[in-house]
Amino acid sequence: MGVIGSQLYAHSWGIDRTFLGETYTPKSKSIGNSQVLNRDYFKRDEIEVVIREMGDQVATRLRRENLSASSISLWVGYSLSYIDEDGRKGFSKQINVDATHSSKQISEYLLQIFNKNYYGQVVRNIGVTCSKLEPTTHHQISLFEDTKKLDKYDELDKVVDTIRQKHGFTKLVYASSLLKGGRAIERSSLVGGHAGGMSGIEGKNDEKK
Repeated sequence: MGVIGSQLYAHSWGIDRTFLGETYTPKSKSIGNSQVLNRDYFKRDEIEVVIREMGDQVATRLRRENLSASSISLWVGYSLSYIDEDGRKGFSKQINVDATHSSKQISEYLLQIFNKNYYGQVVRNIGVTCSKLEPTTHHQISLFEDTKKLDKYDELDKVVDTIRQKHGFTKLVYASSLLKGGRAIERSSLVGGHAGGMSGIEGKNDEKK
């Protein structure tokens, strides 16, 4: 049985030759977050609020690890008994972009995906993933982008991250999180693992752990 025969023989005698000191490097790394909403969401504007919040949360995690993403994915799951006109229970789409860790840009990309695929479905689950990660060493600027505006976004993100890290997430939130449908403030007050993915929206006490 060749190599596999030797492995089976070793395992039958309780022998495992795996070297535990080897560092495992995943083939591809990604940063994401998903949540089950507290109720069914019927209105586009309320769903968009949640997507913006999640985009900001994942972007915050990217900046903490000094990473940028060039692939943005959005997964939307419908209410338990809801099936759309195409017979689907949800949709998952991905786009490739210039590498970024900007909260504003990532949220805008997510909303682009959402608005191309949403036509009134009843939503209960949302997932966001950023992949094709690379160290943030420089900006890849498009000829059509305003560099001054990009620098402004970067400075804003730095200020927001600093204030939240020092005083807690709820001390500085985007206005949209105060609108009906917003979930970030409520989730930030949940305890540990019960928040369904706290990283990026922790309260002040959680950050000290």
